[in-house]
Amino acid sequence: MNPQLSIVIPTHHRAQILEQTLDYLAAQTIAKELEVIVVHDGEDDEETKKMMNTNHYSPLSTHYFAIAKSHQ
Repeated sequence: MNPQLSIVIPTHHRAQILEQTLDYLAAQTIAKELEVIVVHDGEDDEETKKMMNTNHYSPLSTHYFAIAKSHQ
C-alpha cells in the first residue's frame, strides 16, 4: 500500500483522545488510503496498547510505536 496521506500522532497517556482522533480519521473522506503512525512517548500504557491491537480502525493502516521513557 502506498498511502495518499501519512499522519503521525504523538501521544502520552491519552488513550481516550487518541481513540477519538482515530475515529475521526477513519471517517474522513479526503484521502482514500490513509496511514496513521501512533508514537507513544514514555511509560508503557496498557490501555493505549490494547486499543491499538484491535482492528476497530480497519479503514486505516495503523502503526504503533512505543519509545522508552527518557530520563533527561
